[in-house]
Amino acid sequence: MNWLILSAFIQLGMMDGVATLYDSPLFNTINYSPMYAILGVEGDIGPVFMKGVIRNVFLPFNQGGGFIPQQDIYQIGAGIRYESFEAGWLHTCYHPVVPYMEYYGYVVKPGIEGGSDDFYVRFSIGGE
Repeated sequence: MNWLILSAFIQLGMMDGVATLYDSPLFNTINYSPMYAILGVEGDIGPVFMKGVIRNVFLPFNQGGGFIPQQDIYQIGAGIRYESFEAGWLHTCYHPVVPYMEYYGYVVKPGIEGGSDDFYVRFSIGGE
């Protein structure tokens, strides 16, 4: 008998890096340490699975007293899993929350807008 199995997760974190501002009259690089939150859900019925994930990237401002949402990344997928084999489809799309924003005196434009579709086959070895 096949049962519907649902799982969900939340992940919070901080990325560390720099942002290069190419549209500026001068070549500028600023420290760029955005934070992110990821919410996801997955459901299985026998070997068939479906999943959805949203990732929001945001920047702290006002000495850590608030946050500015910058970028949303959505993923939706489906496929089949059997033992160490998985075949599926994953759609990813990128949506800026704001077309541009000012961050400590610099104009920051989201670098990604658009989407892609992955069709994949995965074989796993070892582990659970």
